[in-house]
Amino acid sequence: MPKLLSIEDLARELHMKPGTIRNRLSRGAPLPPSIRVGRRRLFPAAELEKWLSSMLENTDFTSEAEITKPRGRPKITTKGTRSQLDLLGSNNDQ
Repeated sequence: MPKLLSIEDLARELHMKPGTIRNRLSRGAPLPPSIRVGRRRLFPAAELEKWLSSMLENTDFTSEAEITKPRGRPKITTKGTRSQLDLLGSNNDQ
């Protein structure tokens, strides 16, 4: 039977916290292939080794910064059309 790693075991192997692994799973960030057994997520140890090797060989993988979504409200820029600037109150013609 192949050795299966829990989220806690994987976190220990990758020097991450289990919460980080769960966050990456929910965001779809790069992680080794896994299987569901009941409510548990398990990672085959052999697949972890293959995944680590492929990540080391592939220097063009997506960084975590590219995966995360921007946080907060979008910033309002002063560059825009005249009507956009009028809406922002930049028009002092009154």
